[in-house]
Amino acid sequence: QSSLSSIKLSASLGHSGALYYLALHNYGEDPTDLVRFKSELLSAAEASPEAMALVGESYFSGSDGFPKRHDEALEWWKKAAEAGDAEAAVSAGALLYHGSLPQVQKDRSAAFQYYQMAGELGSTDGWMNVAACYAEG
Repeated sequence: QSSLSSIKLSASLGHSGALYYLALHNYGEDPTDLVRFKSELLSAAEASPEAMALVGESYFSGSDGFPKRHDEALEWWKKAAEAGDAEAAVSAGALLYHGSLPQVQKDRSAAFQYYQMAGELGSTDGWMNVAACYAEG
């Protein structure tokens, strides 16, 4: 309980990481309270790359109180990637590589850039996708 109290205190002071973990904790406590979860997650996503990536995933799948919007998913994954989240960079690259009409047009050049960014952030998947892009031309 002491750890949870510390997280709540940090969240109340605006710490993005604490807001993210509190959102996940509260979702685990009551998965039906999607309004609260979405609100807490969006607050955390103001500065937490992990929260940004989860918002992107939620938009992509249309889950956790978010509508299914691939264009919104892409924007959140790009934001998370720019903040240092390697997996979000891979996700952005994949969505750009394959496209999702009508919301997201294929853009192989941008996909390559996000795959490369992911690799530089330490993602093996990112480097594998860079190699695949070279192999395909």
